[in-house]
Amino acid sequence: MEFARYNRQTGLDILLELTNPDYVNLMMDVYWTQRGGKSPVTLMKQYANRVKVIHLRDYQVTLNKMKADYTASDCALGDGNLDVKMMIETAVDIGVSYLAIEQDTKKPFEEIEKSLQYLKALVFPITLFGTE
Repeated sequence: MEFARYNRQTGLDILLELTNPDYVNLMMDVYWTQRGGKSPVTLMKQYANRVKVIHLRDYQVTLNKMKADYTASDCALGDGNLDVKMMIETAVDIGVSYLAIEQDTKKPFEEIEKSLQYLKALVFPITLFGTE
């Protein structure tokens, strides 16, 4: 909904234009940004001063040949179609404080482990909150 167009602006553009950045910022979900038809990296750069948290999810698109349609679903980071490395690099470049991982899959604990291994392989420092 936030990417619906109202003349030349999206709902998100209007919301951020009419709110004070001292009080209203973004926790951007890259999965829903992509599903909404926007590039997560482009949107991060556009609103660099307002993006404070990135909600990392990967997006897997598969073709359903019987229906001649595409299906989108969550998957472990690195298993999907999103450029996770570029999104993280952009988040770091613009000074995002936190990146959170969500897995909305049938095997979330396995997918989280796989996502963490993927991030470690990219050589990004990882701090897990709530663990020692």
